[in-house]
Amino acid sequence: MQNLLNKIFNRKNKNHIYYALEGEVERKLGNYNKSLRYFNMAINKDPKNDMYYISRALSYKELGKYKEALKDINEALKINPDIEKAVSIKNELISLLK
Repeated sequence: MQNLLNKIFNRKNKNHIYYALEGEVERKLGNYNKSLRYFNMAINKDPKNDMYYISRALSYKELGKYKEALKDINEALKINPDIEKAVSIKNELISLLK
């Protein structure tokens, strides 16, 4: 998958979409720490994208870092308060923190 992404995005135009896709690939492969690095880069390039915060929260959740995940979910909800997926994840994280 990475080779395909590298063909689509050359070194000069790796943007937030590239980093978000890399993060999703790494998360699906179970490489959560690596996925966090990619989501961090995506967020740095596009800090108003709610889905990047949700994706990063899911990686934090898999690592058992529930407070960090909840912080990201809250940030996503600030950007877009109508995301049902974020509300569902938030409720799950609150129950895990109890």
